[in-house]
Amino acid sequence: MRPNWSVPALRPASEVFKILCLKGSAFEMGRQHGECLRDEIVYAIHRCIERFALSQQGWHRDTLLAFAQQLAQGLPDAYREELQGISAGSGASMDDLLLWNFFDDYWEVCGCSAFAASGARTASGAMLVGHNIDFPEDGSQRVAVTIIREPTQGMPSLCHAWAGIVGTYEGMNLQGLVIANQFSETDDDDPGGVPIKVVNRMLLDRCTCPIEAAELIRSVRRNFGSNILVADRERALVVECSGRDVVVRQAHAGVLAVSNHYCTLVPSQPQATSSYKTLERLASLERWLNDGRPPLDVSQCIARLDTPPIRRDGPPDNWTISSAVYEPDELKTHLAHGFLPASRGAFVEVSLADLAGGPVGLLCQPYGERVTELSREP
Repeated sequence: MRPNWSVPALRPASEVFKILCLKGSAFEMGRQHGECLRDEIVYAIHRCIERFALSQQGWHRDTLLAFAQQLAQGLPDAYREELQGISAGSGASMDDLLLWNFFDDYWEVCGCSAFAASGARTASGAMLVGHNIDFPEDGSQRVAVTIIREPTQGMPSLCHAWAGIVGTYEGMNLQGLVIANQFSETDDDDPGGVPIKVVNRMLLDRCTCPIEAAELIRSVRRNFGSNILVADRERALVVECSGRDVVVRQAHAGVLAVSNHYCTLVPSQPQATSSYKTLERLASLERWLNDGRPPLDVSQCIARLDTPPIRRDGPPDNWTISSAVYEPDELKTHLAHGFLPASRGAFVEVSLADLAGGPVGLLCQPYGERVTELSREP
């Protein structure tokens, strides 16, 4: 029997920047997550699943749930236990949490893009990574949250995600490993494989460098195709993967760009010519990275994230729900989320080095204030 929830009135992520700090076993981190963000999780299930997926898109709950339950069979034990902890802490049913965690896999929208630059191409010589997450406006921007996890087994990491979500599309761990995911259309999906957002969590939890990350991606059974940019202080690469194949693409002359279209991997069925402006995005990033301009800094990278076609320009393409620039040398990220397009908002600097090792709980600040001192939510 599903609970008869009333939808809470919560302060959206466009008004309050939220950082959730979790620590302990997988179940304990999940329970902390559920307790701290109970209202946001209730909102997400109502707004993103009940209204957007089922009502607006016309998907059938039973069909979507069967799909989500099938994906859940591929979850490694630790991430299933974390999801169970979120259920225990929030009161949300496992069925509703599965719907919320995997409905985007059902749609498999391909619209994100990322880049990396280092050496002579950056002002400091240090690695910079930029990433836009693009998805149709489903209300999820209201429950955006940055999550710091310190697992009993695994490395501390920072993920930009949403309340109630176990996986991630991007993040950085305490070793300075950065990941930025782009879905890619493929004809050899494996619904019994590990959901790609959870593969990304595995990279952050287990890997110390891009080479290790590429080997882990190669070794794990994956459910969908993706182009995953992986970088650390020294190098950047893109792992182009389908359900069956994996190809690694290296940076050239200190720069690397990626969208959703495969550049090296050859799928058995051709990809759409330029689904969701895939090729336009890739070409625009490559021109920008290689046009001989002065070396890049963080502010230039932030500005590029708000330049069409990197940012989805105007309705109905106003889809950029999260924008970030990572500095793995400094263990810092500059993030904008909570409004559309995210790339036009104030970017908040978050330091993983400063926040790791702190107490469990929710940190909040009014959005738009570019400060690093965050007040603890009462």
